[in-house]
Amino acid sequence: MDVKNHQRAALRRHLGLEGSLRDPGQDRNPVAKKRVPPVSIIIERTPGPNKSEKCALSGCLYGFTADQYRIAVTPAINKNAIQNVDLYHVSCFEKIADLSDSTLLNCIEPYTRQSNFNKPEVEYVCAGGVERLVLEWKTRQLRLSTLKKKNEETDQKYDDEDVVDYEDEEEEEEEEEEEADEEIYSQAALKCQHSPERLLNDLLYNAGSSRFKPYDLVPGMERQQYLLLLKSLAPWESDGPDDKDEWNLFNTFLGPDEPNKTCNYDRVKLSVVLDKWKRWRDLALTPDDSLSHERLLEKASIGEKGCRAIRRLSVIPIERVVWRF
Repeated sequence: MDVKNHQRAALRRHLGLEGSLRDPGQDRNPVAKKRVPPVSIIIERTPGPNKSEKCALSGCLYGFTADQYRIAVTPAINKNAIQNVDLYHVSCFEKIADLSDSTLLNCIEPYTRQSNFNKPEVEYVCAGGVERLVLEWKTRQLRLSTLKKKNEETDQKYDDEDVVDYEDEEEEEEEEEEEADEEIYSQAALKCQHSPERLLNDLLYNAGSSRFKPYDLVPGMERQQYLLLLKSLAPWESDGPDDKDEWNLFNTFLGPDEPNKTCNYDRVKLSVVLDKWKRWRDLALTPDDSLSHERLLEKASIGEKGCRAIRRLSVIPIERVVWRF
């Protein structure tokens, strides 16, 4: 077994997934299955260069640069790791992690103002745009995994019965997609389980658009969080009611959301999304007279509206005022 395969297997064991590689029946045996501590896979901002911090992927010779986004796995796989955390470049982590596995995906969270709530470490907190992108990327990947699994189960069922009824199959697929959407929604980015779906969905996906009409606070959501999602973290950027070409964060960095696509859909790599975000954020924040001709052309492709949105979403959304009701 080469080094990367060894690290891949070690990560799966760390997450309690080793049974799925050897003996599928082991996962259903509560005696055989080992108790493992909960593992967090955190997307965090690198606060600054630190020569003692190394990427945990064997063979990686590159350090971390300030404002680069990286992955922190805690508790660490390596018992001797500093501060009990394994740090990875996102692209390095993708080499050993199966990001189509829903168990692993559910461990992934961005580091935000709500992490370690009593005393959030501001220097690690993700920019607003990165927070929204990571959560939406995760939601889409979970949906893909769920739909793919259900489609495979359906295919196996028809293979066993050796019967194909096109109309029944089409109706069943529609029901399965609705069930999958409901399942994914229960794992939605902000975990507001008691919020009415319509209000929460509108806020998460339509805020910032001139077509969005906020009805009321989302029940169960703190006012601070609601106001952040309504303004600073809104995915849309608009010039007003007459704007026919509004800018959308998710479409720009993740592509259009196509829930019906499953196994034929090319999964978007998180590392590619975050690299593009950092490059475009740097362009949006840099004066034109400081850019080379090539970079100026790329900035022009973003557009004035896109640059405005990226500047807004580049702010680190920390709650500074305590509200009392």
